[in-house]
Amino acid sequence: MNKLFIIAVSLLGFFSLTCASGGKQEQGQGQKNTPEERPPVQYWTGDGGKEISLGIIVPESQGLNADQEYLSAMVQGVLVANVSKYSAISVLDRVSLDKVIAETLDGVYEDSLDIVRLGHVAHVENMMTGKIIKTSTGYTLQINVTDTTPNARTIASYSGTCTATQLDDQSAIQLASKELLLQMGVQLSDRAIAELSTTNQRSITVQTWLAQGITAEKQGNEIEALSYYFQAAKFDPAMPEAANRSSILAANISSGNIGDDLRNDVQWRRGWVARLEETEKYVKNYNDYYTGYYTDYYIIFIKITQIIGKIFFKICRNFPLPCFIQ
Repeated sequence: MNKLFIIAVSLLGFFSLTCASGGKQEQGQGQKNTPEERPPVQYWTGDGGKEISLGIIVPESQGLNADQEYLSAMVQGVLVANVSKYSAISVLDRVSLDKVIAETLDGVYEDSLDIVRLGHVAHVENMMTGKIIKTSTGYTLQINVTDTTPNARTIASYSGTCTATQLDDQSAIQLASKELLLQMGVQLSDRAIAELSTTNQRSITVQTWLAQGITAEKQGNEIEALSYYFQAAKFDPAMPEAANRSSILAANISSGNIGDDLRNDVQWRRGWVARLEETEKYVKNYNDYYTGYYTDYYIIFIKITQIIGKIFFKICRNFPLPCFIQ
Protein backbone atom coordinates (compact mmCIF):
# COMPACT_ATOMS: atom_id res chain seq x y z
CA MET A 1 0.00 0.00 0.00
CA ASN A 2 1.27 3.44 -0.89
CA LYS A 3 2.62 5.29 2.14
CA LEU A 4 0.25 8.21 1.57
CA PHE A 5 -2.77 6.05 2.39
CA ILE A 6 -1.31 5.43 5.84
CA ILE A 7 -1.97 9.08 6.59
CA ALA A 8 -5.71 8.50 6.43
CA VAL A 9 -5.48 5.86 9.14
CA SER A 10 -3.30 8.10 11.28
CA LEU A 11 -5.72 10.99 10.89
CA LEU A 12 -8.69 8.93 12.05
CA GLY A 13 -6.77 7.97 15.17
CA PHE A 14 -5.85 11.56 15.91
CA PHE A 15 -9.39 12.82 15.41
CA SER A 16 -10.53 10.70 18.35
CA LEU A 17 -7.99 12.40 20.61
CA THR A 18 -9.86 15.68 20.43
CA CYS A 19 -12.68 14.07 22.40
CA ALA A 20 -10.60 11.79 24.65
CA SER A 21 -7.99 14.38 25.61
CA GLY A 22 -10.22 17.36 26.29
CA GLY A 23 -10.22 18.79 29.77
CA LYS A 24 -11.15 21.80 31.78
CA GLN A 25 -8.71 24.62 31.98
CA GLU A 26 -7.74 25.82 35.41
CA GLN A 27 -9.20 29.15 36.36
CA GLY A 28 -6.84 31.94 37.25
CA GLN A 29 -6.41 32.91 40.88
CA GLY A 30 -7.85 36.20 42.01
CA GLN A 31 -9.85 38.75 40.12
CA LYS A 32 -8.58 40.85 37.27
CA ASN A 33 -9.71 44.33 36.43
CA THR A 34 -12.02 44.70 33.47
CA PRO A 35 -10.77 46.88 30.60
CA GLU A 36 -13.04 49.68 31.83
CA GLU A 37 -11.43 49.57 35.28
CA ARG A 38 -7.82 49.55 34.10
CA PRO A 39 -6.14 52.95 33.94
CA PRO A 40 -5.20 53.92 30.37
CA VAL A 41 -1.55 53.42 29.49
CA GLN A 42 0.10 56.63 28.32
CA TYR A 43 2.67 55.96 25.63
CA TRP A 44 2.76 59.45 24.13
CA THR A 45 1.81 63.03 24.78
CA GLY A 46 0.16 65.35 22.28
CA ASP A 47 -1.68 63.82 19.33
CA GLY A 48 0.74 60.88 18.93
CA GLY A 49 0.93 61.44 15.16
CA LYS A 50 -2.74 60.61 14.59
CA GLU A 51 -2.77 62.53 11.31
CA ILE A 52 -0.13 60.20 9.82
CA SER A 53 -1.02 57.07 7.82
CA LEU A 54 1.70 54.51 7.18
CA GLY A 55 2.36 51.28 5.32
CA ILE A 56 5.37 49.21 6.42
CA ILE A 57 6.99 47.14 3.67
CA VAL A 58 9.00 44.01 4.42
CA PRO A 59 12.67 45.08 4.28
CA GLU A 60 14.90 43.88 1.46
CA SER A 61 17.69 41.52 2.49
CA GLN A 62 21.29 41.18 1.44
CA GLY A 63 23.57 38.28 2.35
CA LEU A 64 21.02 36.24 4.33
CA ASN A 65 21.10 32.47 3.97
CA ALA A 66 18.04 30.21 3.80
CA ASP A 67 17.78 29.84 7.59
CA GLN A 68 17.83 33.62 8.03
CA GLU A 69 15.21 34.52 5.43
CA TYR A 70 12.53 34.98 8.11
CA LEU A 71 14.45 37.91 9.63
CA SER A 72 13.03 40.40 7.11
CA ALA A 73 9.46 39.45 8.01
CA MET A 74 10.33 39.58 11.71
CA VAL A 75 11.72 43.11 11.42
CA GLN A 76 8.58 44.18 9.56
CA GLY A 77 6.33 42.58 12.18
CA VAL A 78 8.06 44.25 15.12
CA LEU A 79 7.99 47.64 13.38
CA VAL A 80 4.26 47.27 12.70
CA ALA A 81 3.61 46.27 16.32
CA ASN A 82 5.73 49.07 17.81
CA VAL A 83 4.37 51.90 15.66
CA SER A 84 0.82 50.68 16.32
CA LYS A 85 1.36 50.42 20.08
CA TYR A 86 3.49 53.47 20.83
CA SER A 87 1.77 56.05 18.64
CA ALA A 88 -1.59 57.08 17.22
CA ILE A 89 -0.27 56.64 13.67
CA SER A 90 -2.66 54.73 11.42
CA VAL A 91 -0.73 51.63 10.32
CA LEU A 92 -2.00 49.37 7.54
CA ASP A 93 -1.99 45.81 8.85
CA ARG A 94 0.27 43.32 7.09
CA VAL A 95 -2.47 41.02 5.85
CA SER A 96 -4.21 43.92 4.09
CA LEU A 97 -0.91 45.23 2.74
CA ASP A 98 0.04 41.80 1.38
CA LYS A 99 -3.34 41.59 -0.34
CA VAL A 100 -2.88 44.99 -1.95
CA ILE A 101 0.58 44.05 -3.19
CA ALA A 102 -0.46 40.64 -4.48
CA GLU A 103 -3.66 41.73 -6.22
CA THR A 104 -2.65 45.12 -7.55
CA LEU A 105 1.09 45.28 -8.10
CA ASP A 106 1.73 41.64 -8.94
CA GLY A 107 5.39 41.13 -9.92
CA VAL A 108 6.13 44.87 -10.02
CA TYR A 109 6.48 44.99 -6.23
CA GLU A 110 9.16 42.34 -5.95
CA ASP A 111 11.51 43.70 -8.58
CA SER A 112 10.86 47.44 -8.63
CA LEU A 113 8.90 48.94 -5.75
CA ASP A 114 6.86 51.90 -6.97
CA ILE A 115 6.24 53.59 -3.64
CA VAL A 116 4.12 56.37 -5.14
CA ARG A 117 1.81 53.93 -6.87
CA LEU A 118 1.62 51.68 -3.81
CA GLY A 119 0.70 54.62 -1.60
CA HIS A 120 -2.10 55.56 -3.97
CA VAL A 121 -3.47 52.02 -4.09
CA ALA A 122 -3.17 51.35 -0.36
CA HIS A 123 -4.54 54.80 0.61
CA VAL A 124 -1.62 55.65 2.89
CA GLU A 125 0.38 58.84 2.80
CA ASN A 126 3.74 57.38 3.86
CA MET A 127 5.69 54.17 3.33
CA MET A 128 8.38 52.63 5.53
CA THR A 129 10.95 50.65 3.56
CA GLY A 130 14.31 49.24 4.53
CA LYS A 131 17.12 46.80 4.09
CA ILE A 132 18.87 44.18 6.25
CA ILE A 133 22.49 43.66 5.30
CA LYS A 134 24.50 40.78 6.74
CA THR A 135 28.06 41.76 7.62
CA SER A 136 31.06 39.84 8.94
CA THR A 137 30.23 40.90 12.51
CA GLY A 138 26.45 41.09 12.49
CA TYR A 139 23.88 43.13 10.58
CA THR A 140 23.19 46.62 9.31
CA LEU A 141 19.64 47.97 9.48
CA GLN A 142 18.63 50.75 7.10
CA ILE A 143 15.05 52.06 7.35
CA ASN A 144 13.38 55.04 5.68
CA VAL A 145 9.95 56.63 5.91
CA THR A 146 9.02 58.39 2.68
CA ASP A 147 5.84 60.12 1.62
CA THR A 148 4.01 58.80 -1.42
CA THR A 149 3.87 62.03 -3.36
CA PRO A 150 5.71 62.14 -6.70
CA ASN A 151 8.57 63.96 -4.95
CA ALA A 152 9.00 61.08 -2.44
CA ARG A 153 10.27 63.23 0.44
CA THR A 154 12.05 61.46 3.32
CA ILE A 155 10.19 61.88 6.62
CA ALA A 156 12.41 59.82 8.89
CA SER A 157 15.42 57.52 8.54
CA TYR A 158 17.51 55.14 10.61
CA SER A 159 20.80 53.38 9.97
CA GLY A 160 22.63 51.29 12.53
CA THR A 161 24.64 48.14 13.10
CA CYS A 162 23.83 45.32 15.47
CA THR A 163 24.97 41.85 16.46
CA ALA A 164 23.04 38.67 15.62
CA THR A 165 21.87 38.52 19.25
CA GLN A 166 20.54 42.08 19.16
CA LEU A 167 18.55 41.27 16.04
CA ASP A 168 17.26 37.95 17.40
CA ASP A 169 16.10 39.49 20.69
CA GLN A 170 14.65 42.42 18.71
CA SER A 171 16.46 45.06 20.80
CA ALA A 172 17.95 46.50 17.59
CA ILE A 173 14.46 46.84 16.10
CA GLN A 174 13.22 48.43 19.32
CA LEU A 175 15.93 51.08 19.05
CA ALA A 176 15.11 51.74 15.40
CA SER A 177 11.40 52.04 16.25
CA LYS A 178 12.10 54.63 18.94
CA GLU A 179 14.30 56.75 16.67
CA LEU A 180 11.83 56.63 13.78
CA LEU A 181 8.84 57.53 15.96
CA LEU A 182 10.66 60.52 17.43
CA GLN A 183 11.62 61.74 13.94
CA MET A 184 7.99 61.43 12.84
CA GLY A 185 7.05 63.84 15.61
CA VAL A 186 5.66 61.40 18.17
CA GLN A 187 6.32 62.61 21.71
CA LEU A 188 7.02 59.34 23.50
CA SER A 189 6.31 59.07 27.22
CA ASP A 190 8.91 57.84 29.70
CA ARG A 191 7.08 54.50 29.85
CA ALA A 192 7.24 54.08 26.08
CA ILE A 193 10.94 54.90 26.01
CA ALA A 194 11.57 52.45 28.85
CA GLU A 195 9.70 49.64 27.09
CA LEU A 196 11.44 50.33 23.79
CA SER A 197 14.77 50.10 25.61
CA THR A 198 14.11 46.58 26.91
CA THR A 199 13.31 43.19 25.38
CA ASN A 200 9.99 41.38 25.59
CA GLN A 201 10.12 37.58 25.54
CA ARG A 202 6.50 37.25 24.44
CA SER A 203 7.13 39.52 21.46
CA ILE A 204 10.35 37.69 20.60
CA THR A 205 8.58 34.32 20.52
CA VAL A 206 5.41 35.37 18.72
CA GLN A 207 7.04 37.62 16.12
CA THR A 208 9.63 34.95 15.33
CA TRP A 209 7.00 32.22 14.86
CA LEU A 210 4.84 34.54 12.78
CA ALA A 211 7.79 35.52 10.56
CA GLN A 212 8.80 31.88 10.12
CA GLY A 213 5.23 31.06 9.13
CA ILE A 214 5.07 33.85 6.58
CA THR A 215 8.40 32.77 5.11
CA ALA A 216 7.35 29.11 4.96
CA GLU A 217 4.09 30.04 3.23
CA LYS A 218 5.92 32.09 0.60
CA GLN A 219 8.19 29.09 0.00
CA GLY A 220 5.15 26.89 -0.57
CA ASN A 221 5.43 24.96 2.70
CA GLU A 222 1.82 25.44 3.74
CA ILE A 223 1.67 22.83 6.50
CA GLU A 224 4.80 24.19 8.15
CA ALA A 225 3.38 27.72 7.87
CA LEU A 226 0.09 26.66 9.43
CA SER A 227 1.94 25.10 12.35
CA TYR A 228 3.80 28.36 13.05
CA TYR A 229 0.58 30.41 12.80
CA PHE A 230 -1.24 28.10 15.21
CA GLN A 231 1.65 28.29 17.69
CA ALA A 232 1.74 32.10 17.54
CA ALA A 233 -2.04 32.42 17.94
CA LYS A 234 -2.03 29.97 20.86
CA PHE A 235 0.87 31.68 22.60
CA ASP A 236 -0.60 35.18 22.26
CA PRO A 237 -4.37 35.25 21.56
CA ALA A 238 -4.20 39.06 21.67
CA MET A 239 -2.34 39.10 18.33
CA PRO A 240 -5.06 39.01 15.66
CA GLU A 241 -2.65 38.63 12.73
CA ALA A 242 -1.62 35.10 13.71
CA ALA A 243 -5.22 33.95 14.04
CA ASN A 244 -6.16 35.74 10.82
CA ARG A 245 -3.37 34.17 8.79
CA SER A 246 -4.05 30.68 10.16
CA SER A 247 -7.74 31.04 9.37
CA ILE A 248 -7.10 32.17 5.79
CA LEU A 249 -4.51 29.48 5.10
CA ALA A 250 -6.60 26.72 6.71
CA ALA A 251 -9.60 27.72 4.60
CA ASN A 252 -7.50 27.70 1.44
CA ILE A 253 -6.11 24.25 2.22
CA SER A 254 -9.50 22.81 3.23
CA SER A 255 -11.30 24.13 0.17
CA GLY A 256 -9.11 22.18 -2.23
CA ASN A 257 -10.39 24.37 -5.10
CA ILE A 258 -11.74 21.30 -6.87
CA GLY A 259 -13.53 22.18 -10.09
CA ASP A 260 -14.44 20.43 -13.32
CA ASP A 261 -11.65 22.17 -15.18
CA LEU A 262 -9.08 20.84 -12.70
CA ARG A 263 -10.16 17.25 -12.34
CA ASN A 264 -7.64 16.03 -14.90
CA ASP A 265 -4.90 18.49 -14.01
CA VAL A 266 -1.89 16.31 -13.27
CA GLN A 267 0.12 19.21 -11.83
CA TRP A 268 -2.68 19.99 -9.39
CA ARG A 269 -2.74 16.37 -8.21
CA ARG A 270 1.01 16.36 -7.78
CA GLY A 271 0.73 19.50 -5.68
CA TRP A 272 -1.62 17.75 -3.30
CA VAL A 273 0.59 14.69 -3.17
CA ALA A 274 3.37 17.02 -1.99
CA ARG A 275 1.06 18.42 0.68
CA LEU A 276 0.21 14.95 1.91
CA GLU A 277 3.86 13.99 1.99
CA GLU A 278 4.59 17.07 4.07
CA THR A 279 1.78 16.02 6.40
CA GLU A 280 3.32 12.56 6.70
CA LYS A 281 6.54 14.22 7.85
CA TYR A 282 4.63 16.12 10.52
CA VAL A 283 2.77 12.99 11.60
CA LYS A 284 6.09 11.23 12.20
CA ASN A 285 7.88 14.17 13.84
CA TYR A 286 5.07 15.07 16.23
CA ASN A 287 4.13 11.49 17.00
CA ASP A 288 7.73 10.55 17.85
CA TYR A 289 8.30 13.59 20.07
CA TYR A 290 4.98 14.08 21.82
CA THR A 291 3.70 10.51 22.29
CA GLY A 292 2.23 10.23 25.79
CA TYR A 293 2.10 13.97 26.35
CA TYR A 294 -0.93 16.23 26.13
CA THR A 295 0.52 19.63 25.21
CA ASP A 296 -0.48 22.75 23.37
CA TYR A 297 1.78 21.71 20.51
CA TYR A 298 0.03 18.37 20.21
CA ILE A 299 -3.33 20.15 19.99
CA ILE A 300 -1.91 22.33 17.22
CA PHE A 301 -0.81 19.22 15.39
CA ILE A 302 -4.28 17.71 15.73
CA LYS A 303 -5.77 20.85 14.16
CA ILE A 304 -3.44 20.51 11.21
CA THR A 305 -4.23 16.85 10.69
CA GLN A 306 -7.95 17.61 10.80
CA ILE A 307 -7.56 20.17 8.02
CA ILE A 308 -5.49 17.84 5.89
CA GLY A 309 -7.88 15.00 6.63
CA LYS A 310 -10.78 16.95 5.17
CA ILE A 311 -9.00 17.63 1.91
CA PHE A 312 -7.67 14.05 1.72
CA PHE A 313 -11.16 12.59 1.77
CA LYS A 314 -12.43 15.30 -0.56
CA ILE A 315 -9.76 14.35 -3.08
CA CYS A 316 -10.63 10.67 -2.75
CA ARG A 317 -14.25 11.45 -3.59
CA ASN A 318 -13.31 13.42 -6.68
CA PHE A 319 -10.38 11.45 -8.06
CA PRO A 320 -9.84 7.78 -8.73
CA LEU A 321 -7.62 6.26 -6.04
CA PRO A 322 -4.87 5.20 -8.46
CA CYS A 323 -4.00 8.89 -8.93
CA PHE A 324 -2.05 8.74 -5.65
CA ILE A 325 -0.08 5.66 -6.46
CA GLN A 326 3.45 6.57 -7.53
